[in-house]
Amino acid sequence: MTMSEWVATVAQLYTTATKGFALREVEHIQVTASGIAGNREFFLVDVDERLYSVPKDPIFLDYWTTYDPLSNTFRVGQRPLVHTEAEVRPIGPLRPFQFDERTVMGRWTPGPWDEWFSELAGRNLRLVRCAEPGAGGDVHPVTIVSSASIRTLGYEVDGQPVDGRRFRYVPWSGGDLRSGEAA
Repeated sequence: MTMSEWVATVAQLYTTATKGFALREVEHIQVTASGIAGNREFFLVDVDERLYSVPKDPIFLDYWTTYDPLSNTFRVGQRPLVHTEAEVRPIGPLRPFQFDERTVMGRWTPGPWDEWFSELAGRNLRLVRCAEPGAGGDVHPVTIVSSASIRTLGYEVDGQPVDGRRFRYVPWSGGDLRSGEAA
């Protein structure tokens, strides 16, 4: 494929290990049938075992989470600071957890993060790992938003350009994709 045949170039890729947390830029993604591997593989639930995310409380949007499958390590942090990290050890059988409009299968994943999440939110929360990679995303696992569309939206009330990350977009390529590649 020559440069003149390109329709678009992927400028940035963002993911988050946990639904409802800050996005982090990544260089590579792998798209699976259930979504992007490593993206939103975890989610929080409240004592009623219902999804606890941004529409209920945006408190975690300033915090990031990562999961390293090679070391099986989950981390929570803010900016360069890591608040808690430990090995992931799901317990119990697969079970259904209620998202707004659907059910997602997962396992409890207890660790030091449960106490940390609960203290920050002021309520009892638990971390769950999805049974399928990327299944903790929204109804549609992948969305495309162009930089031209973001520019067309204009500016925030404070005069800053609209931050495209707020749309939680990730591009679809039908397979592996690296930042800087043609889509």
